[in-house]
Amino acid sequence: MNRPLTTLRTGWRAISALGLVSVVAVQALAHDVWIEPAGHRASIGSEVAVRIFVGDLPEKEEVAFKKERVARFEAVGPSRTISIAGEEGRTPIGSFRALDPGLHVLVYQTHYSFIELDAGKFTEYLKEDGLEHIIAEREKLGEAERGAKEKYRRFAKSIVMVGDEDGGFDRRVGLLYELIPETPPSKWAPGKELTFRIELQGAPLSGAKVKLVCVADASSSLKARTDPEGRVRFMPTAPGVWYAASVHMLRAPDELQCDWESFWASCSFEIPAATPK
Repeated sequence: MNRPLTTLRTGWRAISALGLVSVVAVQALAHDVWIEPAGHRASIGSEVAVRIFVGDLPEKEEVAFKKERVARFEAVGPSRTISIAGEEGRTPIGSFRALDPGLHVLVYQTHYSFIELDAGKFTEYLKEDGLEHIIAEREKLGEAERGAKEKYRRFAKSIVMVGDEDGGFDRRVGLLYELIPETPPSKWAPGKELTFRIELQGAPLSGAKVKLVCVADASSSLKARTDPEGRVRFMPTAPGVWYAASVHMLRAPDELQCDWESFWASCSFEIPAATPK
């Protein structure tokens, strides 16, 4: 259910959905959306700028704040949740003041957006994002040569440590489709795994394709599928800023007035150059 927020593929038409409009532009079939705070470590009392990007690295485009698109935008800390406000049409998309020590989870959720693709482009996108079960369903129902109408939402997260405490890295924030780290990125060292879990409506999702992308070097990206417990394991190759991303799609309910509904999850974080002592 989520394609690029304000951008998708060159030539895609902007179409209103539930009162919202997606503006289309860029050049690949599938685009991730991820959060890049000014830093994944912040000092207590500092103001942390928050940027959001859409794209397929190394190409990316910064997302400006659009109130009509934002369903939820906040920093979930150990003792309070801070609403993140933005200025219409401006970047960075927002900022928050790190008032409390401890790990904060930044949350960015969008309202529905809408796209319509011809059969060839839709199939290409499904293959690219590991949604072969949708290809099989379309073939079974005789829809393989038909275009498709889709509504999507984004569920992006980012981990920011305020001070030195990293407890809470696995905090759930109640997203419909959520990527949850099960090992602390701040404790990673060469040769160690990072484990994530995917939950759909609070339940583990088996067989979901997840990719792990290094922002500085997209060629280092890794891909895997979740096991029956919804877990996926990666062996990152280097420190730096990374994000995990996944897409899930379902047949849309009648009230959405489209064919398919998709959910796009991401979680960005920093792997330090050296394991903290």
